[in-house]
Amino acid sequence: MIRIINFLTVFMLLFHYTNAQYTISLSEYTIDLDIPFEVSRIIDAREDTSRLGFTKIISTNTKEIINFEHGIEKELLSLYDKNEEVDQAKSLLLRINHLSLYEAKWLRSKYAYVELNMDFILEQEGKHYLLFQSILSDRSNDKLNVSKLHAPNIKNVITQAFLEFSRRYKEDQLLMEEIDLEEKQAIVPSILKNRTYPKGLYLSFNDFKDNQPIQSETLQFNWTESNLGKRYLTALPLLRGEDAKYNE
Repeated sequence: MIRIINFLTVFMLLFHYTNAQYTISLSEYTIDLDIPFEVSRIIDAREDTSRLGFTKIISTNTKEIINFEHGIEKELLSLYDKNEEVDQAKSLLLRINHLSLYEAKWLRSKYAYVELNMDFILEQEGKHYLLFQSILSDRSNDKLNVSKLHAPNIKNVITQAFLEFSRRYKEDQLLMEEIDLEEKQAIVPSILKNRTYPKGLYLSFNDFKDNQPIQSETLQFNWTESNLGKRYLTALPLLRGEDAKYNE
């Protein structure tokens, strides 16, 4: 009888672990688009679509699966306000190749991490063009509960991705590579394909992989000494009309 009770206890614990789920929502957040595009569709191209990651619930001391409350497509589409200022906004597809959440403990703090790989795809006259692929990560910390940090972390990396996309659009640096939407092809970064490397400063990993630095002619470089006596190079954008400078 005791064995049966022990078996049932273990079974119920395993059932709870495999079915327990911590849901998050992005409904309280909004991203304003200042570009002539409408986000019309979300494509979930993740290898594992069953979960975003895992979190440890403090109150029950259990590890639970993290998922969106209303599914990835509805949650991400809710982030974007309809662009009413543009009469004929271009249709923009967002393909989520990777979106992962995880947690780690370091010293007295706990950290919530997010990783994102997202394609910006233009849908035009029955064809599809890859405009930009954003690869980003972020983290935030709390001494006790980091489960609550996952939703704002996702909002933050997606906002960063759109800020980079907006900058690329305004500077006419989008890729515009025709792709087959049905076939997921590996994208070779431009930094590996190109044999010429313009002088400048990479502001992000995406700028590096796409070989699109800010040109050195628009920057002023200075050597700065830290409190520990170490020297490091800083770069500041020049004001309009100034000449590029490099100070040793």
